Amino acid sequence: MWRFAPYLWVGLAASAAADAANVAFSQRSFTITTPRLQCTIQDGMVVGLTSLGSGEVHADPSLGETNLPVGLGHMTGNPAAMVRLHSPWGNQQMSQDLPPGEAFPTMHRPGPKSRYGAVEIPDGAQATWTGLTNGTQDFPDETLSLEATVDPSTGQLLLRASGTSPEGGVYGLQAPLANLHADHAFYVASFGGVRYDKTSRPGLITLGGTPFWEAPLVAIEGRQSSLGLWVEDRRFPTTYYFMNWTGRSFSAAIESIDLMPFESLKAAESVTWRLDSFPGGWVDALTPYKEWYAKAFAPEMEQRAAVKWADKIQVLVDHSSYSDEALLLLAATFDPETVLFHEWNARAGEFDGDLPDWTPRAGYVDRVKRLHEYGFRTMAYVNTYCVNYNSPVFRRDGIAGFGLPRKIGGIWGYTDPPGTFDGAKDGQLLYLDPLEPRWRT
Repeated sequence: MWRFAPYLWVGLAASAAADAANVAFSQRSFTITTPRLQCTIQDGMVVGLTSLGSGEVHADPSLGETNLPVGLGHMTGNPAAMVRLHSPWGNQQMSQDLPPGEAFPTMHRPGPKSRYGAVEIPDGAQATWTGLTNGTQDFPDETLSLEATVDPSTGQLLLRASGTSPEGGVYGLQAPLANLHADHAFYVASFGGVRYDKTSRPGLITLGGTPFWEAPLVAIEGRQSSLGLWVEDRRFPTTYYFMNWTGRSFSAAIESIDLMPFESLKAAESVTWRLDSFPGGWVDALTPYKEWYAKAFAPEMEQRAAVKWADKIQVLVDHSSYSDEALLLLAATFDPETVLFHEWNARAGEFDGDLPDWTPRAGYVDRVKRLHEYGFRTMAYVNTYCVNYNSPVFRRDGIAGFGLPRKIGGIWGYTDPPGTFDGAKDGQLLYLDPLEPRWRT
């Protein structure tokens, strides 16, 4: 890897041969042009974005709003701060978003003391920063690299990051899109689909894991065009969604997470982020991911499509108490085959209690028969991952002898004790890893 101090690189910029790759280098940044986007990268993030089709400036570098999580995720001897930054349902409705001005001590990013260099690579460029900071501490031996290339087959912009820390404790990487103007709307695969815009209160929203973050993609709908940011990876490695709103501008990122445990990890490589511009709205921006998914998982899609009645569902009802008068009115208003009644607790035990006892609750089977008489469809929530320690069925089936407890929630529960029933209290809710075949059976 070549590294140049900024004053050295200025002298080389005029003679750079990267024109063929549509890359222009400057003192602290570089700009890459795709068939549909012009993208400027600086200090480990995308600071400028212009759609070449519409001319819309999605991200204006002059805004300079970059006080957000960027770069190399590192425990920094502070797992509590790492956990705080990774709430799986970190939105304002649950009051789990982080307020403006929050510090991010576990995010190590390029700073004023970083040494910067950029080189041409096939179809694009790669920038490297040596010496990172978390705002209060400097880490002179850590590195962050970000490469941007143009996919020759699709014209999409491909972004990849890597980072190193000789001390260990690396947990992930992110390279956000910063300085996005205030009129954007964000369509996120969360609980089936959630829209965020400037009506949100300022702060940082983080989403991780189903159902909070169901697929690694976000559509960013602008005034005249849209952006799509997504990941195509059949392995579905762990990712988090980050969206920061300052009151003036947005940022968005898909954070790539390492495999636990993090303490000994000294390096990380990200997923490949795909970024493109679209002339239409959010549907157009999500179409490439939809097409990739349909092709990559065609057998599974075919199996799911075989359940024809599911395609008709348009209305979900999640109440478990209803009168005959209400059912008659509902059946007269909607085609009953388009209505699905969902019951959150069809079990005899309380919600999240007495697991894994799946005995039906008194009256549930009769309610299902009654709904079927009207032609409605029914479904019940069943928790297939959790147990309540020492519950009657837990003892009956001898689960303590083969169950594999796991840390609840992954990174956001990193301080939980892993892999043992030691210290568990009677009735405590524990996640079991489905790796154990007897548990799956």
